[in-house]
Amino acid sequence: MALYPTGCNDLEKLDSTAENVTEVPQEHMALCPKGSYDGLQEEGAIKGVTTTTVDMGPADPPPRDYIIWSLFTMMYLNICCMLGILPVAFSIKSRDRKNIGDMDGARQYGETAKYLNITALLLLLTIPVIVLIVIFTTK
Repeated sequence: MALYPTGCNDLEKLDSTAENVTEVPQEHMALCPKGSYDGLQEEGAIKGVTTTTVDMGPADPPPRDYIIWSLFTMMYLNICCMLGILPVAFSIKSRDRKNIGDMDGARQYGETAKYLNITALLLLLTIPVIVLIVIFTTK
């Protein structure tokens, strides 16, 4: 098994004072070994050297911005104008914070957008129920 690229043996045989040394491409010279490699094993590992692997664990998932839910709230659950626009504004702020690397700010804005979306959904569901209860109880 060769420990370095093919053709390096030919390069080692060249005399450094010979004229044909300049004809060898520089990128090929960089791949050729310099010095003795007697300590290499067949697999290419160096004897006596130990390696350490550090498991960093899974990375934290990026914060959610709830932009799709916010757009749905603005388009379909827009009882009041502000109740539909506020979640979209906070979702966009969350996405902007995430893009600049401020994960804590993105998480805060995302949570605010989520709570505003939940509020809009609950208001949309409770107002018709209350109206129906009032209509059927007054007859």
